[in-house]
Amino acid sequence: NTTNNQNIVTGSGKVGLGTTSPYSLLSISNSASTAANTPLFTIASTTAGTATSTLLTVLASGKVGIGTEGPDDILHVQKNDAAGSFIKLGNTLGRAKMITAAPSGSDSFFQANYSVGNWAFGSHGADENKFKIANAADFDSAVRLTVDGSGNVGIGTTTPNWLLQTAGTRPFFALSDTGASANLKHWTMSSQSGNFYIATSSDALATSTIPALMIDSNGNLGISTTSPYAKLSVNGLLAAANFNADNASATSTLAGGLTVGGTSLVVDYSSGNVGIGTTGPGVKLEVYGSYGTPLINLNAAGANQAPFSLGIDTTASNFGLGIWYNSLQQATFENGGLALGSYFSSNVPSNSLIVSGNVGIGTTSPMSVLSVVGNIAVSGCVQAATSSYNITPENNCADIAEYYPNSEAVEPGDIVALDPVSSLNIRKATSSNLVIGIVSTNPAVLFEGSMSFFGGAPPPAGGAYPVNSKAPLALAGRVPVKVNLEGGEIQVGDRIAVSSAPGIGKKATSSGMTVGIALESFDGTTSLVTPGVDKILVFVNLGYSKLDSAIANGGVMLDGESESAFWGIDESSGQIKFINGLDLNDFGMINVKAIRGSVNPATGGASWSIDSQGKLLVQEVETEKLKVSSEATFGSQEKRIGITIYDEDTGQPYCIKVKNGAMVSAAGACGAETNASEITNNNPPPPNADGGQITNNDQITNDQNTEPGGETSNVEEPVVEPAASDGEPEVSLVPEEPTASTTPGA
Repeated sequence: NTTNNQNIVTGSGKVGLGTTSPYSLLSISNSASTAANTPLFTIASTTAGTATSTLLTVLASGKVGIGTEGPDDILHVQKNDAAGSFIKLGNTLGRAKMITAAPSGSDSFFQANYSVGNWAFGSHGADENKFKIANAADFDSAVRLTVDGSGNVGIGTTTPNWLLQTAGTRPFFALSDTGASANLKHWTMSSQSGNFYIATSSDALATSTIPALMIDSNGNLGISTTSPYAKLSVNGLLAAANFNADNASATSTLAGGLTVGGTSLVVDYSSGNVGIGTTGPGVKLEVYGSYGTPLINLNAAGANQAPFSLGIDTTASNFGLGIWYNSLQQATFENGGLALGSYFSSNVPSNSLIVSGNVGIGTTSPMSVLSVVGNIAVSGCVQAATSSYNITPENNCADIAEYYPNSEAVEPGDIVALDPVSSLNIRKATSSNLVIGIVSTNPAVLFEGSMSFFGGAPPPAGGAYPVNSKAPLALAGRVPVKVNLEGGEIQVGDRIAVSSAPGIGKKATSSGMTVGIALESFDGTTSLVTPGVDKILVFVNLGYSKLDSAIANGGVMLDGESESAFWGIDESSGQIKFINGLDLNDFGMINVKAIRGSVNPATGGASWSIDSQGKLLVQEVETEKLKVSSEATFGSQEKRIGITIYDEDTGQPYCIKVKNGAMVSAAGACGAETNASEITNNNPPPPNADGGQITNNDQITNDQNTEPGGETSNVEEPVVEPAASDGEPEVSLVPEEPTASTTPGA
């Protein structure tokens, strides 16, 4: 058709149908008036030479039909029987086929076949209205995912009941971190035996790993445990920055409160009370525990911080509040305890504690800055006395001490001296020159600068105060002191000086500084410190003692040797106290003013004495010879007495007296009862030695007395002897020769 020129074959071999300018080897183009559904290209087959069957159709609209001459879409494949696949794609290793439409009861799916396995996804004819993915050539087995008509998705199950349901023997869900270590790469969730687990797992799926979280069939939640016994069980520490339960939902969630470990921690939601060690707290915070040990610690961050502690003190029958510091009890409040409240009076603001002016304990009208009505007890060493405002020591706290720095390690009981190198420091004393005192063992009152402490000093660690620390130096009172026998045995009252052993005391035997007076003796039989060294109680009395060594020892040096001690010195009064009898070794006593004997318990006075005038007062004198230089007085007006003289022949006593100016005698000793009649001498007195008459004051008359039976006795007369060589007359009671006695019938 040369006029319209619709079909053409160009010189280059291109064929044009409906176009005069083909752009490929075969180009087909419809005219502008060609309808959209007009076939441009059709391939058909004939049946028995007459019927036609369209195999391929290309419409003017661009739709392609395979097995149909009227394609509805860009690609429309139609098969007139139900068997076989509609489309197959493949190569030498395998093929894929897709069924897009099937009659009821038949599968409609896309299938990919491979030499090592098959995958199919689509609808299952035997299980209609479900989309499935199977690891097989059909949906009869190995279904991996199912989506039903309700939109429920099942993994591992073909009958999902929820939007997403998984089923299997391994964890049903996993979150993996490719950068984590091998054993912590995966977080898995699973359901086993009615329990829900969340756990970590390695690539090998370690089934023995304890799950991080687990919820059992009873609703109990366990963290790091597979057997939760409560609604929340945590195997390990539990920490939370905040825990809020301030609305109806949270309150109802915690309706049963909170209990940890039985009575370890209890929260009662209805009252808001918290109990530790009790299931029934009655106040906002109630803590139960053993008495005598801290229950609450208060501490602060930082190195070497010691906690303050609160607890119950004393016994179960007498509870009190105890305060500890660094595990040592510091204070106790008992019998009334310690009350802390928010409002006490109109003068004290709410929720405050203000101390202004005087403070009263046990009284509402304090008289000073601190007034206490009742006893004050400080642990161990001081307590209030029965009288008002007094504090007295008890136990072994009986001295007052002050802290001093020490340049050498010292122990309680050491005698110390000033360190000549370090000013104000102390060290063990080795001489008396710089001795200053004794290291206290347990002072009742202790001073340190402007501070005062009651109740003793903390005991030194290991028994000694280390170098460059501080030690309590006794100022007054009584303290234990280390002593040895370098100065001899120590008796009560001896002064204590420094021995040659550093820090050890001895009995003072010469002049020098002494630290005190021994209150106990020491003979070396006990050695509680080191061999030959012990502690005795000493009254602190620092001073200089002037003692001669021989006198201090209580002996006298003769021929270079010390005699045994026979006296001691009372250091408090300076008096000499004799231990043995006084032996003057044939020496005389000179410059003696007076001598007084021991006290007579019956009279309360001295048994005998010689006063400063030479007057001798004794109860009785027994001598071989008595010499009176001037005069002799026997008795007094108040106490008239006689003289007892023994008969030379019979040896019997006679009492010589003066009655009404006349000398009389009576048988028996003076003071003894007698029935003998008194004998009176009425004869004139004989002349005396100088020719004069002997008066009643000079002699006793020789008066005969007729004794019962007719016997007569002679009364012996005293003889006045001539004057002695010193001019003083001597009175002798030697009798003269008696006159003859006449007895009737003799």
